[in-house]
Order: sequence, then structure tokens, then C-alpha cells
Amino acid sequence: MKNFSWLFVIVLALSVSKVSAQTVATIGLGDINYKVDSDAANSRNGDATRASFARQLSLLLLDTRKFKLLDSYQLKQKLAEHELTPADYYQGDLDSAAYEMTGLDYILTGSITEFGIFERSTGPEGSEVGVAEADLRLIATSYGSEDASVTATAQLLPEAGSTETNKAEVLDQTLLQLGNDAIEQMMAVLFPLRVMKISEQGLVSLNYGQGLLAVGDTIQVFERASASNNGAVESGPPQGAVIATLEVVSTSTKFSTARILDGADRLERGLKAEIL
Repeated sequence: MKNFSWLFVIVLALSVSKVSAQTVATIGLGDINYKVDSDAANSRNGDATRASFARQLSLLLLDTRKFKLLDSYQLKQKLAEHELTPADYYQGDLDSAAYEMTGLDYILTGSITEFGIFERSTGPEGSEVGVAEADLRLIATSYGSEDASVTATAQLLPEAGSTETNKAEVLDQTLLQLGNDAIEQMMAVLFPLRVMKISEQGLVSLNYGQGLLAVGDTIQVFERASASNNGAVESGPPQGAVIATLEVVSTSTKFSTARILDGADRLERGLKAEIL
């Protein structure tokens, strides 16, 4: 029985290690503010909206399987252990030690700047559109990381003659689209889609798995940036010309496989890509 117990502990430790190895950064969820100043119809309570958006960001970040996440309460508790607060990082006047002792890589903060159902400036008279916008900031809290900003947007058209219930659903879906757009942009900055391996059979392994890619997705692969950084791995979203096109044929927890549609002769490991 003792041998079995030790075996179980070893297997559990290996499993935890494998899961931890999937994550590439630890993100703390900071303040999400509501700074909407408009006369949009069917807007909502600011506190409820920003709380809902923060929950969506948390779930979407976890769904990527690439980040360890501290929610707002956990972040404040973690920083309080070192007599710090999120506001200390927002102001950016901390000494170097504060960026090493917390074990964080980024704090995510920002504001919803537009949210509601508006009359469309084009189209039939009286037609409406659900609109949401957010300015988000990733504050780097460890050396080797850089601050990043994203502006996420979403628009969704209600069905003609929508009821108030339908419009409420439109707002829910618009907010969800806003979260998806924000996460896609953050992933492009922090963890770009890349070609990991090319098999002799012409199949390409990609570093995104379920939750980020789906079977049938079309992928554009970009040429390598100029080698002015002495061969270092480039960070940030892809740049340059598209040199190949792929189609995702299968996904797993951590990786996906794609077939080559064109550009096979120019593909190589490490190239950046994006979903079309």
C-alpha cells in the first residue's frame, strides 16, 4: 500500500508539472473600470457591466491554457504580502525589487469606454447596433516583459423589431465579443501563433490548441522579420508578407495540426501566423 501511495504522489507531481509547463505567464486581474459617457439606449449599470466583463476576461484567459491567473482578490492578497497594491504598479514608480518578488508577469487593467445599443448612422432609418469598446493595458511586472496596450471593439446587429429581451441578449453577446477580441489581441502580443514543426507528410504543428483554434480555421503564415535582433525570438504580433496558407485539421489541448494549402516551399519552424 505504501508503494502504491508513493506511486500516486509521483504521478500526481508529474501531472501538475505538465500542466504548469503549459503556462507562459502569470497575469493578475486588476481594476476594470466603466467610463462610458453616452446617451445610448439600453445601456446598463456600470458596476454590473464591468464585473461581468472582468469575469469574461478571466474565463477567456483560462480557456487559452497558456496563463496562470490571479483574480482581483487573489492579486490584492498577493501584493499585500509585500505591502504593495495594484495602484503602485499603475503609477509605475516602484523600485526594481518590487518587480521580482511578487512572481507576477503582468497586471491586466483598463476601462470599458463604450457600451450600449445605438442608432446606426447608415442603413435603414431606425436601425440599431450593439457597440462595445474597451481600452486595456497589460502592465509588465517582471524583467524581460514589456507593457502592452490593446483597444478591443465589438458590434452586433439586433434583429429587426427586436424586443427589450432580445436587446438585452444583444448586449450580452456584444460584451462577449468584446472579451474575445481583447484576448485575441493579447495572445498575439504575449504568445503569438507559430509554426512548431513540419512533417514529411506535409502536416504543420501549431502552438495553439483547443479554445484558440478550431478545425476548419484558415491560418496565414508570415515571413520572418529581418534578423536585426541577432537571432532572438521575436515578440509581438506578426509583421511582413504572407508566405503560406494553412487549414486546421485537428486540435488537442496544447497543439493543433494543419494541412498546407499553399506556400509549402517557404514554410519553416518558428514562423509567426494568424487566424484569417
